[in-house]
Amino acid sequence: MRVLLVLLLVGAAAPAAQVRRDTLALGPGQRAALLSARPIVGTETVALFRDSVFVPLAPGDYTLDGTGRLELAASDSVRYVAVSFRAAPVVGPVRARIPSVDSLRALYAPDTTGQRRAPPSTRPPPAIRTSGSITRGVVAGSNRDVSVTSALRLSLEGEVAPGVALRAALTDEDTPILPEGTTRQLSDLDRVYVEVDGPGVRARLGDVDLALPGTACAPLARQVQGAVVETRIPAAGFVRGGRVLGSASATRGRFRSQDLAPVEGVQGPYRLEGEAGQAFVIVVPGSERVFLDGRLLARGASADYTIDYGTGEITFTPAHLITAERRITVDFEYTSGGFTQTLVASGVDLELGRGERPRGSVGVRVYREADALGSAADLGLSDADLDLIRAAGDAPVLVPGEQPVPFDAESPFVLYTRRDTTEAGAPVSVFVPARPGDAEVFRVRFSRVGAGLGDYRRGGAALNGILYEYVGPGRGDFVPFRILPRPASRTLVDARGAVTLVPGVEAFGEVARSVDDGNTLSDLGDGDDGASAVETGLRLAAVPFAGGALTGQLALRQRADDFRPLDRVRGVDFNRRWNLARGGTPFGSALDTLGESTTEGVLAWARDGVAAEAEAGRLALADLTATRAALAATIGDERRSLALEGAATETSGDGPIARQVGTGAFRRGQAVGAVTLGAFR
Repeated sequence: MRVLLVLLLVGAAAPAAQVRRDTLALGPGQRAALLSARPIVGTETVALFRDSVFVPLAPGDYTLDGTGRLELAASDSVRYVAVSFRAAPVVGPVRARIPSVDSLRALYAPDTTGQRRAPPSTRPPPAIRTSGSITRGVVAGSNRDVSVTSALRLSLEGEVAPGVALRAALTDEDTPILPEGTTRQLSDLDRVYVEVDGPGVRARLGDVDLALPGTACAPLARQVQGAVVETRIPAAGFVRGGRVLGSASATRGRFRSQDLAPVEGVQGPYRLEGEAGQAFVIVVPGSERVFLDGRLLARGASADYTIDYGTGEITFTPAHLITAERRITVDFEYTSGGFTQTLVASGVDLELGRGERPRGSVGVRVYREADALGSAADLGLSDADLDLIRAAGDAPVLVPGEQPVPFDAESPFVLYTRRDTTEAGAPVSVFVPARPGDAEVFRVRFSRVGAGLGDYRRGGAALNGILYEYVGPGRGDFVPFRILPRPASRTLVDARGAVTLVPGVEAFGEVARSVDDGNTLSDLGDGDDGASAVETGLRLAAVPFAGGALTGQLALRQRADDFRPLDRVRGVDFNRRWNLARGGTPFGSALDTLGESTTEGVLAWARDGVAAEAEAGRLALADLTATRAALAATIGDERRSLALEGAATETSGDGPIARQVGTGAFRRGQAVGAVTLGAFR
């Protein structure tokens, strides 16, 4: 009886076998490794990591004993081995093996160099390389308090799996808030970036620059916070290869293009504004593109311009003298409150053909940029405000800005009261600063609506805030109303294709459809949100002609008035080329949103030291028609060159746009010669 009881106790104390999984990393040429526990031989499954997947091994390709020692039959550059097995239960007390003194002496005995040998290790060298810094500082000054600053910069790079590379960067700094726009390269602050590049797949996470060029109707370039995944398509059949790209993110700012009005002899600062005329915006660092007379400038104190991202002000360096006749256009992204904006983008590009010669290509783009409704509470929008937005459709929503409050001489904001007066013989009620004893006292919120569209203007700063004064209808740029923000969305679908007709001649075409919803909370007025754009033509590749190379293109573009792309589709010098305006072509401006029908052709020839180009076209823009022709030639080399250019444009029409732009014949020509003298003392 006593023996049976002992056996039962031992059986109860013995734990059941556990299933374990070990992933072993083998060094170069290494074939053997030790498991983390003693296995039950025969219950194991061994797999090798090959071609991005784990491939099971047959029992004859390895040996495994009861001590947990695994040995492969062949190494063949194996880096990772996965082993699943049942661990043998441990019965009774566990005794540690204490090595003898002789074995320790043999292990750490000095070699011929006099150095002690380190214990052997089965762990391979680390595949991820890390670098970075952590700094702490104390800032003090005669006109400021003592403060503590800190900064973290961490970067990771290496191989996390066979053929899978990792690159990551993390920066976190508490000062300054925004980088200075006085250098060509910006040091992004509070930035997280992770990139994983594997066989056929590339993923980028965090703060990413999203760019999808290559289309005439749907180019896209944004700084976003999210994920971008790109997959390469292998060649198969008539498909020679391609790529698929998908992205889901939140944009760091809203895109806008603005024409600056230069002042004679003033290098700056020139202030950038928001879409609704906001005077104070924060420009997303590095998002700006500054064009002077149609040429893209470089940022930097030793280059073309500097920018203060916190105030949105641009100052030009002495490298370019600013006069009243210069044309300045700035594309940028900015933040000034409002809804959080999300962006979903996807694209597919395929190359078609067999053998070495491509026969054509196809591509598709799908974008949706929308305001996130979840941020409505952060904007202080109540349920009543949302109901007003739903009932307004695409029309602006104005809510009276006055709020009754008791009079307080120490109020942190300016207090107003109503006064009755007359304007052009009609009675009006206006807001004026309140005084003690007024029966009605209000706190009033004013909104900027643009120059000449409001009744009030900023009269200066008072002790408790900014004072607004009534100046009459159409004489100010503020109104005593709150303009409720409407959540909007813009969807764009684009498809394009090209086919090689004969060697050197390609036919191409593209069609795009946009849906611009000015109020996603309301279905009113959605019937006119959609519009289309089409481009088609022929392209001549570089073919030998008269000892040089001849290239050319003939294109026909049709664009509806309500077509709204997400980025610039016209060249920044579009207005100047067609003599539509003295300035550039701001994206989203009155001229840029007009539909057009354009036919253009260009033919260019070049050989060593000589180049010539001829172009002609016709434009129909609203009620305006314009035709143009241009010739350009360049002769010379790096030391001496002569450039000749001439253009003629004729505009005609009878309507508001034609009267605003002007009609007639315009001629332009120039000759530029350059001689390089070389270095001299």
